[in-house]
Amino acid sequence: MSNEKKKASDWTHMIQKYPMRNWMICFPAVSSSFVLGSDFDDMHAHFVEFKMRGGMNVAEKRQETQEIDVIYLKDGPTKLQLRWDGLMNSILLLHNMFKCIYYYYYYYYYLLLFAVKGFELLKILQGHSGCIRSVNFSPDDSKIVSSSFDRTVRIWDIQSGKVIHILDGHLQNVNDASFSPDGNKVISCSDDKTIRLWDAKLGKEEQIFKGHSSSVTSVQFSPDGSIILSSSRDKTIRLWAKESGQELKILEGHLKQVNYAQFSPDGQYIVSASQDKTIGIWDVKLGTMIKTFDGNPNSITRAQFSPGSSFILSCSYRLIQIWDVKSQKEIKRFEGHSYDVSGAKYLPDGQTMLSCSWDRTIRWWDVKSKQEIQKLEGHINLIVGIDVSSDGNIIASCSWDNTIRLWS
Repeated sequence: MSNEKKKASDWTHMIQKYPMRNWMICFPAVSSSFVLGSDFDDMHAHFVEFKMRGGMNVAEKRQETQEIDVIYLKDGPTKLQLRWDGLMNSILLLHNMFKCIYYYYYYYYYLLLFAVKGFELLKILQGHSGCIRSVNFSPDDSKIVSSSFDRTVRIWDIQSGKVIHILDGHLQNVNDASFSPDGNKVISCSDDKTIRLWDAKLGKEEQIFKGHSSSVTSVQFSPDGSIILSSSRDKTIRLWAKESGQELKILEGHLKQVNYAQFSPDGQYIVSASQDKTIGIWDVKLGTMIKTFDGNPNSITRAQFSPGSSFILSCSYRLIQIWDVKSQKEIKRFEGHSYDVSGAKYLPDGQTMLSCSWDRTIRWWDVKSKQEIQKLEGHINLIVGIDVSSDGNIIASCSWDNTIRLWS
């Protein structure tokens, strides 16, 4: 017998034993219409808990009336207080209520978590001779680009799983690489303190950007492709003109190395993650930090805007957090990884997200409920990078086991 049915059976017995008692049933964050079964206003109510308190006051006798008092509190519990004279009415109400609850659990825990098609290993890409540091899809999802401690950048064809180009030129570990919005260029950065621009079709180096005084940790194009954004262990974020190679701005404010920086979807802002345990939001035009998020006891590994830019998704040691941009407050946290979380990424719809960790797992999460939907295992060393295709159907992960894995 399921837990829900057992509870219904137990409570029906209690009603039979004490038909004239005053019962209180509390539903945290569940709408009254859901309780009464007329519709499902809030199918994402979390951890529905039912508590019954009896044996306190004998209900007032009523011959032909029955009273249902419903109070809906936006941020508190909804309380449904029942006073019944008729035993059958009590049993029927409980039966209908638990039937509603049963279907809620069926929907949420079965249809959402189990019936949803999960990701499975599609293929393993091998070729790098050193730890792979990053992996990113091309805009049309036909290719991926990877960076490695073997000092190369590689462009791969997803369908065949073969290398199209090996971009060789960096003098030390390559930490990041990504495509331009039109897919024609690749930008990469390295411990050699340089950023390099490549022709993605020809596999040729076009330009070298110099200015950082230490390792460059991340690099990407602006949404319109005209500006290059980089972060570094020299504690700075820098903006560069793609065509001229000119350094446009130096953004200073973090107290320790900047692990990652990313443009907002509209290109007007930048979010940064730092070893100083803070997240910064920067105004691109002004070149200044306009907001700071703190409260994490560890270095922030990654931070990115949600699809609508209303939230920030960040990760650190064992922890994933979602922050409200306006209030600068943490609104959700996800725990489950047993080691450093090296990457976190929203899926395109913003309803679910992915994370990867040094614990060698990838986890797929439902954002609203904070529930883990699936755990992917297969890499035999630290997983340090993850990306998802624009349609959300393919995941690419990279590891210190020198492989890239595609999941579909």
